[in-house]
Amino acid sequence: MKFIAGLEELGIPKNEARTYTELLHTPRQTAYELSKRLGMDRTLVYQVLSRLIERGLVHYRTEEKKKIFSATNPQHLLEPIKTQELLAQTLIQEAKKIQPQEQHDHHITVYEGKQGLQTIFTKSLMHKEFYSFGGTGKGAEVLLYETPHYLKKAQEQGVDVKIIFGTHVQEKIIQNKYTQYVQARFLDVHAEATTTIWGDNIAIHLLTGKPLIIHIQNKEIARSYRNYFQYLWERAQLG
Repeated sequence: MKFIAGLEELGIPKNEARTYTELLHTPRQTAYELSKRLGMDRTLVYQVLSRLIERGLVHYRTEEKKKIFSATNPQHLLEPIKTQELLAQTLIQEAKKIQPQEQHDHHITVYEGKQGLQTIFTKSLMHKEFYSFGGTGKGAEVLLYETPHYLKKAQEQGVDVKIIFGTHVQEKIIQNKYTQYVQARFLDVHAEATTTIWGDNIAIHLLTGKPLIIHIQNKEIARSYRNYFQYLWERAQLG
């Protein structure tokens, strides 16, 4: 089940994810009933429930000397993320005080792996534009569960999202309904590397294997790539 896999992506172990999902489907169960439904030892069920209660995902009430367990509001899934984000923001401010100020007006950073792609998408949402060409749709596949969140947040914040995809992925892009969140056009160019521009930033992504992202921060380079994007956008086809 994709939902359980998604919970595991959030760092919730499989037994906890299974138990939480079961309580979403059928609330008000005893530990005995859960152990039967899940095929899990009752002692283990109690341990799992205890951890879920600590996470704020499960609560219980006592009825006739029995503990009846139910899932809490799914919004509680966001609590650890909000806590981590607050901690990260605090650490960022502290890091800026420690880090020497660089004198040059450009930065080049190389990221690898899924986390690097997440970093780039998070950075881009801080700006009012997100222009990309050479789109393949692979970014959404790597960040399968995160992509809807990013797209919705971009839409809520009024980010101008324009992406030029290759015509070879046009059918897939339309089927996955990405065009309801982004302005999409298509060019008959087969490319594996995608270039994205936002603010004074350019990111070149290569996602054929382990994600590789080259992030360049430079006002003049970004302006040049933005002009190049606009030239391609005017010549690209609507889906």
